[in-house]
Amino acid sequence: MTATQDFWWEFPALLAQLYPLGPWEEHVWQRAGGDSSRLPTGVTARDAWYAAVDLVHRGGGGVTLESLLREVMDDFPVNAGIHALVARHPPTADDASGDLTFSVLRLTRPGLLRHVADRLFPRAHRFLTRIGTLDEPHELGKITAYLRELRAELQHEISSHIYIPPVAKRISRKDTAEIEKEAPDEPFILPVNWAIRQIVGPSSGGDSATAQIAVLNRKSKSIRNIVKLLLKRTTRPLVLLGDPGSGKTLTLQQAVVALATAEERRVFPRVPVYVRLGEFHVQGRAPTVGDVRKLVTATLPAPLRDWLPELEREQRIVVFFDGMDEMSRDGYGAHILALSEYAGTYDGTPPSPTLFSCRIADFSPKFIHQRLVILPFGPSQVTAYLRSFVQAPQMVIDRTEWSQAKLARHIIRGGLAVEATNPFVLWLLCLYLQHRHTWPGSRVALLRYFHEQNYDRKIGERGDDNLPFPPRDQAFAAWSRFAYLITERNRGPGIPFALLRDEGDPAGSDEALRAGKRCGVLKESRNGEEYLVRFTHQRFQEYFAACYIQAERPSVDWLGKLDAPRWQETMLNLVLMGQAMDVLTLFGQAVNDQLRECRAALERASAGRETAAAATAGTVGTDEAPTLPEEMETALADRIELSSRIMHQMGAGSPLVREALMPSFTEGVTLLASHGTPITQVKMLRACLNVPGNFKEALEKPLGSKVHWVRDQALILMASGQATGGEIGSDFATEIGFDFANGAIPARLGAYWRAARAAGDARSWWAAAAGAGFYLANLAALTALAVGIFLRLPRVGKALGLSSPDLSVLAGPAGRGAAALLFVAAVGAMTRLNPRRIWFAILATPLAAAVIVPTVATLSSGSWDDVLTLLVLVVVGFGAFGAGALAASPLHLAFLGAYLAATSRLRESNRAPRVFVALAWRSCGYESGFR
Repeated sequence: MTATQDFWWEFPALLAQLYPLGPWEEHVWQRAGGDSSRLPTGVTARDAWYAAVDLVHRGGGGVTLESLLREVMDDFPVNAGIHALVARHPPTADDASGDLTFSVLRLTRPGLLRHVADRLFPRAHRFLTRIGTLDEPHELGKITAYLRELRAELQHEISSHIYIPPVAKRISRKDTAEIEKEAPDEPFILPVNWAIRQIVGPSSGGDSATAQIAVLNRKSKSIRNIVKLLLKRTTRPLVLLGDPGSGKTLTLQQAVVALATAEERRVFPRVPVYVRLGEFHVQGRAPTVGDVRKLVTATLPAPLRDWLPELEREQRIVVFFDGMDEMSRDGYGAHILALSEYAGTYDGTPPSPTLFSCRIADFSPKFIHQRLVILPFGPSQVTAYLRSFVQAPQMVIDRTEWSQAKLARHIIRGGLAVEATNPFVLWLLCLYLQHRHTWPGSRVALLRYFHEQNYDRKIGERGDDNLPFPPRDQAFAAWSRFAYLITERNRGPGIPFALLRDEGDPAGSDEALRAGKRCGVLKESRNGEEYLVRFTHQRFQEYFAACYIQAERPSVDWLGKLDAPRWQETMLNLVLMGQAMDVLTLFGQAVNDQLRECRAALERASAGRETAAAATAGTVGTDEAPTLPEEMETALADRIELSSRIMHQMGAGSPLVREALMPSFTEGVTLLASHGTPITQVKMLRACLNVPGNFKEALEKPLGSKVHWVRDQALILMASGQATGGEIGSDFATEIGFDFANGAIPARLGAYWRAARAAGDARSWWAAAAGAGFYLANLAALTALAVGIFLRLPRVGKALGLSSPDLSVLAGPAGRGAAALLFVAAVGAMTRLNPRRIWFAILATPLAAAVIVPTVATLSSGSWDDVLTLLVLVVVGFGAFGAGALAASPLHLAFLGAYLAATSRLRESNRAPRVFVALAWRSCGYESGFR
């Protein structure tokens, strides 16, 4: 029956309200050819109705749904509510449609035993169902067919890519109290890995963290099975962050294929839905959760669409939203908000498992999610890729032989004009190097060579099909026009092909589309009744859009497009082509204008703070640096990052680039490093890594930040040689000395290793090794002192004639084992909670063992006589803090002096030793011990 789904859901519910369990159920059942005696006791109105629908679908009694409905309404007259419902959703004559009749049947709900069997023993459960031992759900065939079609479609799409599974990392959360304890005075303490609801983000939502920023947090762990994580009941919606070309789409497609394959063998399978967000756009109003649901519904085939509400209620739908970056920038924030709300809840229905892929976390600040990050290729993945793609063990590049291992190390180290750790760029780079045997000047060179070589190869492979294949220049011109129209239209990555034909030569457009599909540059899709064309990769669209602007010189309102990612990348390509220097100048002026607005905002914030302090008689502090509005800060940081990439890929030594971008870049980095959030500070530090020069003011605040991961990035920048220690009053070796003095070495070892690796020189490795080595030597000396004290305690007790408590138990295996466990626990806890006082944990262990071990021995023997004496020893033990400081401070200062002597030639800041001594004396608690 072609009446809408709303009717078939509302009608039995309304009948149930009017006739909770009356004669109409038996009437419906009998008219459908059933036996009223077979109705179970307590059957509901809805159950009877759907049982009748099932019988009608199977041809029972020769009754149609339309005639059944009319008889029910004639024989059981009801109030105006029923008639109004029928008027809103009138049944039509073609009610015999199989699919539509089938679709109004309810999903079969498994009992507890079948649910457990389907989850734990799916193959056996499916076998028993197939042989008829167990009833087969009526929807199983439809869902299984959908799963197979979806899996086949995505496997075909994946097979056209060279794919190495990227490493994804799950960004964990840290305890709020621990974070606040770590840096109570930091105004923006919340790190990137926190739930977004706990971060006050810009108006567009979220913290605008990219994958490169999110992964900097040291609290992360590898995820081997995204599907398993997604299906956990306790898991929040997942967000997969990754740079363009890092493999987000392929990762989602692999996850969908894996889930579909696993669910095919179940009797009550989950239904994965793969939604491409590029075509999601609501014109003229803000989208709602209902619009998102319509998008999800449209992705499903007709037989499954009407089951979506039940699939959602039973948590059997899993939605994969791919390509948030490809959505139109028109109303982008409102669309993101609707997606966030859909993933959270819908009409009180528990949220379905959901996975998003995006470049930046632009979600609503209220959207709580679990964040995953796709990392760039590491050494092992680059090596594996080269082995699989580059067949020759040796390659000559610019007259120099490169082995695969040497080439992999060079790629990982960086320094190329392209980001070769990105999988897509690495693929283009390998192709370029194998044929050209020279390093590319930019990513534009990679893309140009790929398209030219690929087009010529496809012409040679054309065969005898006699299909027109236009000349290369003609095809490229048409593709460029397609790309520019898509980008200018700003409605996602797809465009109706009819519009492309209307805007140009229809026959030429047909030939260009056919050639683009043959070359893997273009592909087709549908959005409802519209036939759409899109580029297979967003980098292709950006490259050809730049080609069109270079050739045709259209009038582009660059000021209104500088914050759109697609237009930013198009502008970068245009600059790399040697064109649009006027656009570059315009971009530099726009950044300068934005800097003036930011400075004015900071002045207003400072004035407001001073006014508040005066009004409250100085109770409001004015020492903290004023902050920028979130939206203003995010927009400026995005443009500074783009400036960094332009100068890196084109060369900051170019006079035109330096004149246009360097002044605003330097000022912007300094301003945001001083007044930005920790995320923005790290963005600026990473931007400095792309540009040669000294940015001393950009490092001053991050080096002193109480947020560890911010300071770690400042250390890496400093060690990489981009900043001269003498100019900022510090350097890598000096910062390690400061950490040595205040006892922070354990928390910084990972940062030292990364910084030394980034620097790649012996000086940095020596500073890191000396700091770690002398610190460990200090711990070893303290441990030896503690062991000596512990071994002498029984002798001391014997010499003093102490029989109560009996310290001789410390000399036995049990006593020594207990003391060793106590030592490990105390040192481990202090290392995590307060590493500055680790000396106290080490030296206090012997005294703690002298109290705890005899106490346990006394209590276990049933004697309470020595407990009072032991409590007195506990009180006396607190007085040993001063003695511990007296013993630990000389050792600490001696090894600190040894480190300073070993690195004297490396330290450029010329800080006096007394500065380090004063820091150690104050930070590690020695001063308190001597009071």
